[in-house]
This record gives sequence, C-alpha cells and structure tokens, in this order.
Amino acid sequence: LAAFRLGRKTAADTAEANAPLGGLGANPDVSSERLEDELLTRRRDLLQESHGPKVAAQLSDWVSRARHSIDACYHDVLIPPLIESAFRVLYQKDEYEVARLYTAPEFRKSLSEEFDGRFKLRVHLAPPLFSRMDAESGRPRMRSFGPWVFTVFKVLSALRWARGKWFDPFRFSEEKALQKKFQADFQRTIDTLGEAPVTSNNIDDALRLVEWPMQVRGFGPVRTEAFKKAREEMEQWESSFRSTRGENQHVA
Repeated sequence: LAAFRLGRKTAADTAEANAPLGGLGANPDVSSERLEDELLTRRRDLLQESHGPKVAAQLSDWVSRARHSIDACYHDVLIPPLIESAFRVLYQKDEYEVARLYTAPEFRKSLSEEFDGRFKLRVHLAPPLFSRMDAESGRPRMRSFGPWVFTVFKVLSALRWARGKWFDPFRFSEEKALQKKFQADFQRTIDTLGEAPVTSNNIDDALRLVEWPMQVRGFGPVRTEAFKKAREEMEQWESSFRSTRGENQHVA
C-alpha cells in the first residue's frame, strides 16, 4: 500500500515525491539514467536465472542498440518501455519456467505464510503434449495433478538448460514457434528505430512502436490471438513512423 501511494504521489508531483529519496528530482538526466540501469539490471538478472545467459545478453544487446540509435534527450521516454517490451518478448513462461517457479523456495515459503496445518497441493495445468482439446472452446482442457507433479517440476527445472536444443521435447510446439516469431518481429522493431532519427515529430509513433509487445498476454490460443492483433498494430505504427521520417527528410 505504501508503494502504491508513493506511485500516485509521484504521478502527481515528482519533485515532492523524490524529496525523501535524497533529491533525485534535482537532476532529471542522472536520475532517469540510473532508473533505466536499475530496471535493466533487474530484468536481465531474472532472464539470467530463468532462461540463461544467452537470453539475458540479448536483452542487453537490444537496449544497447536502441540507446545508440535514439537521441539521448528521448531516452527517458523510450528506453524504460523498450526494456519492459524486450523483457516481455524474451521471457516465456513455458514448461521449464513454470517448473522453476513451483520449485523455488519462495513458493513454499509463501504457502507456509498463507496456510496453517496440514494441506495437500493440487496444480491445474494444460500440458501441450498431453492435453485434449475442448470441442466447444477449441482450447486445451485443464487437468488436475496431485503432489507427485512437484517431482516432475524438479526434473524440468533442472533441465531448463536444454530449452531449445535438439533434445528438447517441447521444441516443436506451437508456443515455441510463436516465440520465435515474437522475437523476430521485435528485432525488426529495433532495426526500424535505427533507420531514422527519433524526433519531436515522430516520438509518439516511436513510443507506440516500442510498446506493441506489451499487448501480447496469456497462453496457448489466447496468446496466439493477442500476438496477431498486436502485430497488425505494430505494422501500422511502423508505417506511420516511416512516413513521418519521409516528411522530415522532405522538409530538410
């Protein structure tokens, strides 16, 4: 609740809200750069733990390229949402990540804080390789798994380094194919931002272009539909960004 109130206060009066933090509001350039670096570090560390160093390095590479391409005066507007979007593209709550989260010590600790006495855990999942499709909804049916599934989670969590390799049993799933398209399209977004300077004329289009991955949510068919819709909007904002670039060149 305290964090929520501070967020509201910051939105209303940034300088006053930052005063207890040692006057961060006195130098907007320094504070915004520091906040960007802190955000990038948090997201990169989570990717390092969940998906490995290669994926974490991809996040750093995208952000580095964007910082190099975009004028520094627009970094505080574009870089934080770009970090979040890039993280959304790279972070996949797949079978390995679900297993890691369920076997993390924090999960058991949260249970002990919420419940007293003896209790039994059951997990409701729709494994892609073992779930039947529901005739009415066209989506995989959820199944209930008893406590034994946590042994499977431990094995999957330990094998998450195999993600994407030839012996990964999930590598040909629709979710994996969608993830590849998602990353390829965001790479295209990074390339687009490097093709022309961001100016006061196209900053709004650039921001919408940077944020398009944030619309991709859910799992399975829900995620697929969200990706299709978001990608259509991405193409619209990309076209608008390019046309604005053309207008700037014509004026020059």
